[in-house]
Amino acid sequence: MIDTYTSIQTATILCRSGIAAVAALSRWGPVVAGTLGKTVVGLDSQGQQHWQVKVGNQAWRVGL
Repeated sequence: MIDTYTSIQTATILCRSGIAAVAALSRWGPVVAGTLGKTVVGLDSQGQQHWQVKVGNQAWRVGL
């Protein structure tokens, strides 16, 4: 049996601040990241950024 949960995919996000929270729908699904710079970004499963939204405060929690 092959263990399919041994690898980790990483992505680099230009956010100019630290990442405070990350939420993923599934292993191959979209990812949302909240930053300390009051921004929430949406990434696809390949790590490509598709959108970015400014929020009123540091994004300590995000969800899908």
